[in-house]
Amino acid sequence: MPGIYHDVMSPEPRPRVSLRRVTHADRDAFLAMARLSLDLHRPWVTSPTTPEAFDRYLARFDGVRAIGHVLVLADALVGFVNLNDIGDDGAMIGFGVFAPAMGRGCMREGLDLALRLAFHDLGLPRVSADVQPSNVPCVRLLKGAGFTLHPGRSTVIHVGGADRLHERWSLAREEFFATSTP
Repeated sequence: MPGIYHDVMSPEPRPRVSLRRVTHADRDAFLAMARLSLDLHRPWVTSPTTPEAFDRYLARFDGVRAIGHVLVLADALVGFVNLNDIGDDGAMIGFGVFAPAMGRGCMREGLDLALRLAFHDLGLPRVSADVQPSNVPCVRLLKGAGFTLHPGRSTVIHVGGADRLHERWSLAREEFFATSTP
């Protein structure tokens, strides 16, 4: 099916989660899941919770410099993964799991699929993420995927109405393929 990515390196076992580009048709389901996940995401992520905010969110993804994806499990949206600032030197990744899928491994599978897309299909040399140090589940997820912290590469990003310190985590293409399951 066009636009849906599965594990490109090995056909077995197939991941439970699919990664596909977010579309306007996802709006109602995305908004419902984002509203259910407000407490889970606060203060780390601000997701769109109104139709107007979703339309602005969707407009960011031009398919060249930014690509938005949803994670799908059994026809239900379980999260999102976005590649932003895509360029010759790599991309920034942002992601979130929706509350009903928390703790089920969906985000780990979705992150792996997004990284395979970034490194294999797009040929990017590096993927980085800016993460608040207090977001322990996110830090744990990034470490498990092979990302490393870059001390001194912190930045302040405005999230949820406040400026918040974020640390830079990165993963190089060769590191990903050296540690990922073929």
